[in-house]
Amino acid sequence: MHCRHQALAVLSFLTVTAGCSVGTVTGEIDGRTVPGFSEASFGGLEDDSDAFVLAGFAMPGDACVDGGEVLQIQADQREALTDGNVDEFNDLVADQADFINAAIPVGEWNMSLVFAGLDIKDVREETYDLEKQEDDDVNISLSLCFHKREAEVATVDGAATLESGLDCFTASEGDLSFILNTDDTELQVKGEKIRMDFDDGDTAGDVDVDFTMTGCSAIVDGLEAVNKSLINAG
Repeated sequence: MHCRHQALAVLSFLTVTAGCSVGTVTGEIDGRTVPGFSEASFGGLEDDSDAFVLAGFAMPGDACVDGGEVLQIQADQREALTDGNVDEFNDLVADQADFINAAIPVGEWNMSLVFAGLDIKDVREETYDLEKQEDDDVNISLSLCFHKREAEVATVDGAATLESGLDCFTASEGDLSFILNTDDTELQVKGEKIRMDFDDGDTAGDVDVDFTMTGCSAIVDGLEAVNKSLINAG
């Protein structure tokens, strides 16, 4: 669940509604088959210059609520660090471990997507080569994580460190296609032979992905919190 966000100074909300969502991953990653997802949700923010960031999640349970919580946890931890509140940060890391164990039980998978660009038109109906995304002035991160063992918290010199128990794999090669409908309520993401890498860059497998994500206000709220925490952190 790694995300990169750029602070947006002036925000407007993308429209969100409930609807049907689905996610499929065909192929193996590190010798494991990824099961289908019954729920996939997204939210987005854009500023007056049309720069935008979208975040999407597929989870074993409620992708909308849990995806929003992922972002809120990130924001709260950054705010605590900015304020120099170590005790609060440590409590938040413990909360994060509890959240992972509840939302992504051991043996389950989750998907996270971040797409940032300079113009919302970049995601209306476009295909991107993941190896050349910088040439297109976009930043796309797609990760699939397997919960291998219970998340735990370690403490070193009084500071809490999360041991998530997640094996995460990041898309590094292949073409991803995006279609955001005109009222910003549904995002389709598809790709064939997408290379998924271990943290060290070695190949973990090639998969086909096909997600239809519906708009989610909780993820929008989470993005707003992340954006605020980035601005406050300077």
